[in-house]
Amino acid sequence: MTGGVISSDIPSWYQPVGVSLALISGFFIGVSLILQKKGLLQTKDAALEQGNEHAYLKSSLWWIGMACMAMGEVSNFGAYAFAPTILVTPLGAISVVVSAILSIVFLKEKLNFSGTAGICLCVIGATIIVLHGPSSTATETIPAFIYFVMAPGFLTYSCVSLVFVLYMIFHIGPRYGHVHPIVYISITSIVGSFLVNAAQGFGSSFVYSLRHWEADNQFVQWPIYPLFVFIVITVIIQVNYLNKSLSYFSTSIVTPVYFVFFSSATLTTSAVLYQGFNVATVIDGISIILGFVVIVIGVSLL
Repeated sequence: MTGGVISSDIPSWYQPVGVSLALISGFFIGVSLILQKKGLLQTKDAALEQGNEHAYLKSSLWWIGMACMAMGEVSNFGAYAFAPTILVTPLGAISVVVSAILSIVFLKEKLNFSGTAGICLCVIGATIIVLHGPSSTATETIPAFIYFVMAPGFLTYSCVSLVFVLYMIFHIGPRYGHVHPIVYISITSIVGSFLVNAAQGFGSSFVYSLRHWEADNQFVQWPIYPLFVFIVITVIIQVNYLNKSLSYFSTSIVTPVYFVFFSSATLTTSAVLYQGFNVATVIDGISIILGFVVIVIGVSLL
């Protein structure tokens, strides 16, 4: 169900390692969203009085949240190095579940019956995806990754996405960003979709290099360095606009909407990049889609 060159010399333990890292990532990111929101709320009055929208930078709680976010992103980066995007991305629902539970304690938000049902559905959907997800990444080397990146279809998709993001940042954001949560979340989601695919390309090449350091070290391939710079830039953009969303809207709104938009954008970008999904059978593909739908329904109930 995919075109191009697919890696085959991949150890069987890669998938469980990737899944474990994805779950750890979901926990830390869920915690970070709560702590960052708490920090934003603590400095909100000061921000209004001083006219400084970055007053939260003085909050120790916000920085602890950022540290958790960093640990979550590092774990997420590792997950993409060991497991394919189609498997790792939907597991981000764990962060939504963790965020929903902790918001009861730290933000005094309510979790009703639909919220409880949503948590259960997220867990069920994630389980379905893990059971039917592909066991290997689409690429392991930089040349293989660049092969997909330079395809006309993906280049066209990238240009359209870039124009859309720039339009949202400079035209729509200043006018409607504080009114509609979708504005900043869409920016974060699209930028993030390119980030995680770049992270997978870099991460899988890094792990491959550790296994083949003498024979086929990927760090002699020059594209790996601009790829790393791209990852850093997109991380900064993603964090900035995610914080803008959190500063204007509640966690209960931002978290589920962000998950749905980010996951959908990431799976779309991955499908365009790799010209399909690397799954073993049609049944596995259908099961993954159904698992994702179950997660989306669960997230919408939270």
